[in-house]
Amino acid sequence: MKQQFDAGKIADDLQSLIHHAEELLRATADSASESATNARERAEESLSAVRARLADFQDEWERYVTSKTTIIILGDARGNRTDPRTDIMQRLSQRAKRIIWLNPEFRAAWGTGDSDMFRYAPYCDVVTVCNTLRHLERVVADLLKDAA
Repeated sequence: MKQQFDAGKIADDLQSLIHHAEELLRATADSASESATNARERAEESLSAVRARLADFQDEWERYVTSKTTIIILGDARGNRTDPRTDIMQRLSQRAKRIIWLNPEFRAAWGTGDSDMFRYAPYCDVVTVCNTLRHLERVVADLLKDAA
């Protein structure tokens, strides 16, 4: 009798464990699906960040840009196939002393996929790869030479 009771208890415990595992898997799948959706939405927002940041800069800072202003942009110029807002870059280039674009991607990636680097480049005085400390040191050294 004791063996039957223990076997029955084990079966009940096992059934309960299976039930909880199924609930956990369902919750994990739902959560993963929600997380994937959120991640996709964040990625889409991030990919169009160049356009959004240019618009933000225009709204908040363009009025302060003068012929003495140097604008430095650090970004990959990828816009998720959205309007790159080159009109903003054109206006900024007309107002600023210079625009320097530091792109962390290698030149071979510029103009591929959703890269708008070649659309922005005509409005920049300097466009260069900058993805290491050595690159950044070179850019700063060049800026300091130009300032002297």
